[in-house]
Amino acid sequence: MWHRRRPPPADAAEAPPPPAEARVQAEEPPTDTDEEEDLSLEDHLPAAFRCPISHCIMEQPVVVPSGHSYDREALTAWLAHRPVDPLSGAPLSPASLYPNRALREQAIEELERLCATATEQRKSALSRAASEKLQALRTASAASALASCGDAPDACRLDRLAGRCASCATWFIEFAREQLMVFLTSFGAIMCLYLDVRSAKLRRPLGHEQGPPPPPGTLLKFFFGTLHPLVPMPKHWGAMARIALAALRTVILGPLVPGSALLSLGCILSVARFWQRFFEARNVELERAAQTRWWAMARDCGSALTCLASLGLFLQLHTDSNMASLQAERRLHGRRCM
Repeated sequence: MWHRRRPPPADAAEAPPPPAEARVQAEEPPTDTDEEEDLSLEDHLPAAFRCPISHCIMEQPVVVPSGHSYDREALTAWLAHRPVDPLSGAPLSPASLYPNRALREQAIEELERLCATATEQRKSALSRAASEKLQALRTASAASALASCGDAPDACRLDRLAGRCASCATWFIEFAREQLMVFLTSFGAIMCLYLDVRSAKLRRPLGHEQGPPPPPGTLLKFFFGTLHPLVPMPKHWGAMARIALAALRTVILGPLVPGSALLSLGCILSVARFWQRFFEARNVELERAAQTRWWAMARDCGSALTCLASLGLFLQLHTDSNMASLQAERRLHGRRCM
């Protein structure tokens, strides 16, 4: 039995063929340029330029004692929560961070090369991202150079000021030392010594050559009167002697005043720097101590010893208090009986 073929519905009528341009675009596969445009800037650079913490291109790379490099901003934020190396787990302080200039220069060269290549291949997004990151790296490099030249943190300023104090104090004290050596070996000191020896021989009585010589007076007066600024000048001295003594005190004792002041200031700055370093290293050392077994054992033993010793001291003081109360009651009872 033959069946008649049904005609196709009106909706299934043949649609007009698409234009030629649409067919070509549909048939063309995605190009490498489109795929590269979708990639981020970090995918076009070596992994050594990416920070292990933020996974972004490092703008201020710093190297730590373990040899790993991080971005300074990301690592500083990490150390604020826990003072350890993110990769090695070793205790780490902000004072142990050193700029990795070689890695920064390599990153700048790679970004310049990538920017030029992206511009030639007309990859506007990649070229724009590389240019922005390159500008950020150059700005960070200039800021780091400015900080090393004079806009350093408080720690570097303290170190620099202490170094200047030490340098100036060395100049003043060395000048005073040279003048003091010249004064001690001068012709006047030698003549004073000669007069003391001569007077000692003349005053030594006959038959007592083995006795002790009298104490020298001229040399001691020469030294003590010159080097002691509070000793007044004799009233019978003339103008020449007064000028000579004033000149000696000015040349020898004058540089000692600023030298001593600079030394005192350097000591104060050293103490301030020490306290700053102490607070910087405190968290790191606490982390290192917590990871050390013998320190934990010593801490626990010390805590136990402290508890036992405080208990023993309390018992002794309690016993003394009871004894004192008993003795007071006995005295009171004896007075009443009398």
